[in-house]
Amino acid sequence: MYEFITHTWNPVKGACIHECVYCYVRKMTNGKLREAYLDKNELNQDLGKENIIFVCSGTDLFAENVRQEFIENVFRVMAIYNENIYLLQSKNPKKMFVSYENAKIKPSNVIFATTIETNRNSKLSNAPSIIERANEMTMHNYKKMVTIEPIVDFDLEGFFDILKSINPAIITIGADSKNSDLPEPSYNKIVEFVNKLIQNRFKVYLKHNLKRILDNSYYDMQLYSTTIIRDLFNNKCYFK
Repeated sequence: MYEFITHTWNPVKGACIHECVYCYVRKMTNGKLREAYLDKNELNQDLGKENIIFVCSGTDLFAENVRQEFIENVFRVMAIYNENIYLLQSKNPKKMFVSYENAKIKPSNVIFATTIETNRNSKLSNAPSIIERANEMTMHNYKKMVTIEPIVDFDLEGFFDILKSINPAIITIGADSKNSDLPEPSYNKIVEFVNKLIQNRFKVYLKHNLKRILDNSYYDMQLYSTTIIRDLFNNKCYFK
């Protein structure tokens, strides 16, 4: 979870066909989940105002097995509570953007995010490939975020070029916290990568679980506080 998120909201629940090898939901349920469904009780929650809400943090709202009518219902409620900021994160950004652009009711104050764990062709899930995700994110001029979690070993210049082409407003970086036995980059490689991103004026947020790889002195020096992140999300000049 992101420390700057104030609330999670999960109106769509159930199995995600992406089946990421590091998915905490799959591990908690031993992969035994019913087909994706709309939880009407959750859908009708009072979402309040001035919150930063991660929508469908427990599944991928835009996986191909999620019905479009579910997505439309979620958008409708988001639009009602229009004083919040909403994080939509998907490993299927093509469907995410198509769903949003074709929606009957478009919520405002949305950050569109995807996960890109590495630049290498690693088989970590059944989701669209990393290159497909990156290309789709590059094509759209919305408020964007890239999450690199869990960070998997990478090629520095190749990974940097992918992020540069996407030009996200914020990049979050985290480590595997579920003992998934993934090939991780070294301390030095992560430090070099983060420094390069910051030198090129990217806003970078290091998650707490990255402390397992980085020492506290470097982590604490680079970490953006929750207050700064909230200000970033609320300040539209940061977004393209």
